[in-house]
Amino acid sequence: MKARPLLSYFVMVFAITWSIAALSLFGHGLLPKAMAHGPASANPLFYLAVYAPAFSSLLLTAIFDGVAGLRKLAARFIPWRVGFQWYLLILVGYPVALLIAGRVTGLFGAPQGHLPNWGQFYYALIPALAADPGPLGEELGWRGFALPRMLERWKPLPATLILGLIWGVWHLPAFFIAGLPQSHLLFLALLLGTVSISVIDTWIFLRTNGNLLPMILVHLVINHCGKLLGIPFATTGAVGAVCVLAIVFAGGLRVPQSAQGEPAAG
Repeated sequence: MKARPLLSYFVMVFAITWSIAALSLFGHGLLPKAMAHGPASANPLFYLAVYAPAFSSLLLTAIFDGVAGLRKLAARFIPWRVGFQWYLLILVGYPVALLIAGRVTGLFGAPQGHLPNWGQFYYALIPALAADPGPLGEELGWRGFALPRMLERWKPLPATLILGLIWGVWHLPAFFIAGLPQSHLLFLALLLGTVSISVIDTWIFLRTNGNLLPMILVHLVINHCGKLLGIPFATTGAVGAVCVLAIVFAGGLRVPQSAQGEPAAG
């Protein structure tokens, strides 16, 4: 395992999540009644499956790097180690970009969305973070464990694309489980979404010393801002694509000169 930490991580994550998905799809007779019926997103097994990247990250960090590694991972959650501009960009810039895009696409007949009560809007993100296991359960693994090690082996762009594709494929069982959001999407659309978020997150990673809070917030706002603002999925996807193109062509995935092998502070 120590010789192949990335492979060990990906095998563990897929094994946990896909085993639970197989049990949910084909093993109803083996599950307690409380777990075999009802909304899939309310099933405790759903949360266990989505938190597999985080559980695997913590376990393998402890195995490979011990207590020192866990402390280093925990330090990546310290909020004041990230410049305020990142919180502003994510929590204000992204919703505003969605609203502008909604007005533009509204000229062609698409739903325009609506200006929110901003206090209620941000308050709604708090229970969303608690109810949605994706931002914390996934980012602690994909960006907490996998991305740093992938950047040691590959340049940022190929590392990002590979991770985005792996992350997208990991979601595949959700397309076959009724009641999950992915069951209403095209797989290609989700794959483009995971690659887009991966590009945005790598850009942030390289410029914030790998701090996980901005990346968790990116996941949160992309998952929920469209619904809260009444912006259709196609428009949010287009905004993500524009962000990715801007980052790539502006050189956002280049390792900063000041890094000297480490991500630069924000």
